[in-house]
Amino acid sequence: MKKFPNTLLFFLILLAALSVLNSSCNKSGTTETSEPCGAEKHPDYYISNGEAMEYAGFTNFIVNGEANVAWKISAANVCTAEHSSVRVSISVKDLPGIRIEATVLYGILRERPIQLSKTELGNALQYDGSDEFGIKDYYGDSPGEFDFILTMYFPSANTHWDVDSAFVADNVLKIEMYTYYNVIK
Repeated sequence: MKKFPNTLLFFLILLAALSVLNSSCNKSGTTETSEPCGAEKHPDYYISNGEAMEYAGFTNFIVNGEANVAWKISAANVCTAEHSSVRVSISVKDLPGIRIEATVLYGILRERPIQLSKTELGNALQYDGSDEFGIKDYYGDSPGEFDFILTMYFPSANTHWDVDSAFVADNVLKIEMYTYYNVIK
């Protein structure tokens, strides 16, 4: 007879605990708090062959015969109470001298390199990477901002940028860049 009340008490406590957990979680599974975060933003790029130069943020910095072109997504009014994340995938023709880097920049000279994996796809290479990060260490409770930058380095023709930009247009097969962050309410 004593086991029944203990079992009933256990189930009542379990139900109360589950009720508290369900009421404090939103549909993404994160705990709701009184933090000032609002909606999640998802700015992204999907660039297919031939469009690469239309979306380039800055280009043609030639150092020791190596040119580069970069694509950028900027995030502003970022709620620093939640982590942000980025994801990238770029496919390029498998040619010598091409290097790919992805970086998150925030604050003054704060840089977070994104680790990229490389996969061979016949006569192409695909680079993929993702990262989750916080920027509260720099911005505190103030709204933050960051830039997600994808850079392709390649041998320059050392003549005119038209030749280098044609190289990019001809050899970038696909770019996908995604950012996920919450804005301040």
